[in-house]
Amino acid sequence: MSNSMRVFHVSPNVYPPLPAGHHTLRIWKELARDAERYHVIASAGRLRYSHTVDGNLHLHLLPTFGTRGWHFFLASWMVLFLCLRHHPDRIIAQCPVNGGLVASVARLIFRVPVLAEVHGAHYFWPGGPGGVRRVTWMLLRLGTAFTFRVATRIRSLSRDMTEHLVRVYGESIQPKIFELGNRVDLELFSPVKTCYRMTAGPTLISVGAYTAGKNHLALVEGLLQRLPDARLTLVGRGPMERVYVERAQALGVQSRLKLVHAASHRDVASLLAESDIYIHPSLSEGVPRAILEAMAMGLPVVATKVGFLGGVVRDGVDVSLIPLGDLQALERAVDRLIDSEDLRREMGTAAAKQIRSRFEWNSTFDRYRGLIASLVRA
Repeated sequence: MSNSMRVFHVSPNVYPPLPAGHHTLRIWKELARDAERYHVIASAGRLRYSHTVDGNLHLHLLPTFGTRGWHFFLASWMVLFLCLRHHPDRIIAQCPVNGGLVASVARLIFRVPVLAEVHGAHYFWPGGPGGVRRVTWMLLRLGTAFTFRVATRIRSLSRDMTEHLVRVYGESIQPKIFELGNRVDLELFSPVKTCYRMTAGPTLISVGAYTAGKNHLALVEGLLQRLPDARLTLVGRGPMERVYVERAQALGVQSRLKLVHAASHRDVASLLAESDIYIHPSLSEGVPRAILEAMAMGLPVVATKVGFLGGVVRDGVDVSLIPLGDLQALERAVDRLIDSEDLRREMGTAAAKQIRSRFEWNSTFDRYRGLIASLVRA
């Protein structure tokens, strides 16, 4: 990456001002290496703008009415003013609509090349039944189509995602697509599991927000109730937490359910190391990094066949994929792993090798920085 580059990185997420100790800071610094200035533009989550600096990394937190996505969408148009002030020569839009639309307008006005990223399945199909959800999806799709038409490059996370992008948004975007998967920090998510013996009942774990779409309730109502010796750890935070607790109490399994609020990556790695099987029962996903992190540590994984995992994992080799919403298939897959130490070892070992060969932190960021450097002003 040229050290004369001035990059804007637009993210709808909420962050604290610099200096901050969250894991994303390390990602920003990796992307900012050798750049003259790397500006991250995100949400303050409150009505107050801040601009903090750490070396060549600048963090602009835009004032918002709250933490919802539409709050940042309204504030994101300040990016045009920041373009006039800081003169970026490249823009990364972490979301094709929420931040991506203003990045596309900046490209049209200032001729700045734009890299549009896609994270999540909601750009391809409605998130659920209901008129409001369908209208929201239609607006997302229209906004995404505009961004893809204007963007210089489009980052896809997997082969499956690329196929869906072309199918939904047309073959004209194919030449713009660059496949670059999620990365795993192997310094954090280590060491690889070597002992697959279970001295007591199985310890199951799942990482993700406490929302209906993550489908954790199926694990509480199904696996915990059916497996009297099993223990389940759910790592996350969200509106479904009280539902999990109340349902576990009603079923008499609350002593075997452990809820851990969104922890640091290091804490997640420690929890994974203490577990026997990772389960990802989501109803909607993109390419969940939580699965890759569990694989990196050598855990056998059971996951629903959702999102864009094709070309990322190998069903029956390093992950056991089950049909969406099929609780019986999930239970059978978990039972097979519980019953066979050899199967747990084979799948876990294959998973760790897959991650280390394809999703290692440094090699992924080398490709990422190369992609950013390749963006050329029209």
